[in-house]
Amino acid sequence: MDWNWGDLNYIAIIVSVIAGQVFGALWFSPLLFANAWMDAIGTTKEEIQARPGPMAVPFAISIGAAIVVAFVIAHLLQQLDDPGIEDGLLIGGILGLGVFAAMDAIYVADGHHRSAAASVVHQRHVDSDARHAADAPCGRFLTVTFPEDQVRILPYNRAVRDLNGLNAEGFLARAGETHSVEPCPGAPGPDEAGVVDVYVGGAWHRLTARPGVTPDDPVGGLDVAVLQERVLGPILGIGDPRTDERIAFVGGIRGTGELERLVDSGDYAVAFAMCATPVSGLLAVADSGNVMPPKSTWFEPKLRSGLFVQALDCTPAGQAYTG
Repeated sequence: MDWNWGDLNYIAIIVSVIAGQVFGALWFSPLLFANAWMDAIGTTKEEIQARPGPMAVPFAISIGAAIVVAFVIAHLLQQLDDPGIEDGLLIGGILGLGVFAAMDAIYVADGHHRSAAASVVHQRHVDSDARHAADAPCGRFLTVTFPEDQVRILPYNRAVRDLNGLNAEGFLARAGETHSVEPCPGAPGPDEAGVVDVYVGGAWHRLTARPGVTPDDPVGGLDVAVLQERVLGPILGIGDPRTDERIAFVGGIRGTGELERLVDSGDYAVAFAMCATPVSGLLAVADSGNVMPPKSTWFEPKLRSGLFVQALDCTPAGQAYTG
């Protein structure tokens, strides 16, 4: 493979670098998605500006990386006799796939049920009729990938309709067998593992797991699992949170005010504000081959539905199947 510096299209390289920077600046500007991006990763403009180091450094790195990529693509296109748009798209796609090939794993953070359902639908189509192709469009489904440091996990809180025959004092006394109980020291919503804030009897209380209560296990050690095994199950009688109609799950995006509203309305007797499951905890569960407890993570950003649609067409490309 020859590298002929004199034959490179330097104007195209410069234009591509400038275009990439302009597009990136617009994408992350207040005119487009700057605020949505900061909300999604849980930061603010002030926090970004307060970070140590000159702001010019990341921009310089971005420009330098864009220049390197532009030269590499230009060099690859140089090896073709008469490169066109199709060749540029192909090479760009191959380089993009190379980024994914360098990853050790891609984790399904949200949409497990949809992924499994798509797989089942595809297999049923293939099994039911030989005319369905194993590599047809219904054998694939749309995904969006995020770096783990750009995924924000909010807590998935709980509310229970009754205290299983106990009053508020009796419930807190039972919870005190495995957790220390104290008035919530500040605004509700714990930010450390092993702590759950409880709203019952018109007041917030903080439960902190006693030593030895939290097992050294990637699944059993999660706060939602400890709460189920030590409080919801034995004290409140919630056997299976997936099917028990006495329990409701409230996404952290709705805040602790929603928990207060549910209990104060009389529809629920107690609510639990959880600490958000860390991304590292989710990855540890996946790496161990286990399954997350139900309703243990609320992911942001939530993608808008309906922009792209994948048809469940199980016929080979270019062929018609009328069933």
